[in-house]
Amino acid sequence: GLYYPAEDVGFYRVAIQGGLLVSFGLQVSAMFVSPYIARLHAQGKYRQLQQMVAISALAACIIGLFAVLVLLFFGEPIIKYLFGVEFIKTYQTLLILSAGQLINAFFGPVGILLNMTGNEKSTAKGMAIAASANILLNLILIPPYGMEGAAIATVCTLFLWNLVMWFSARKFLNINSSVFGLRTTS
Repeated sequence: GLYYPAEDVGFYRVAIQGGLLVSFGLQVSAMFVSPYIARLHAQGKYRQLQQMVAISALAACIIGLFAVLVLLFFGEPIIKYLFGVEFIKTYQTLLILSAGQLINAFFGPVGILLNMTGNEKSTAKGMAIAASANILLNLILIPPYGMEGAAIATVCTLFLWNLVMWFSARKFLNINSSVFGLRTTS
């Protein structure tokens, strides 16, 4: 809103909402696994916890990948139908944000994992780092690249936030919350 007119902010908001469709699988799986994470952690069943979190990440990635493919191949017609032809300019931004949400799904429910196991400070630390990076990247990328710059900044900070939390989960719980965590369960 500081660099561009409110109209462009409205266009960006449409792209954000579309990109959030990609994270639907992660949101649903996190909702279901939350109580199990707390219980398995309390019982010290870390192998089962590892397996459940990694399967959750895989499910989120599969659903997210499906959503990305739908947006990749049918995004423009969907935008045109739902919002009008003037919103077609959000398509590139939507694809960038969708890639970021797919990265988010790849790391699995790492935020929920940390929060449900008493490691909320790690989540807050990751959020603080990512928020600071987001502000800086927005200042750098929005003036020359507009909506696409904001989307790239968002993707970079989503990756950074997930990476910080992923390292915390590895350090404090010895859990790999990502899709690659499936390798450690076999």
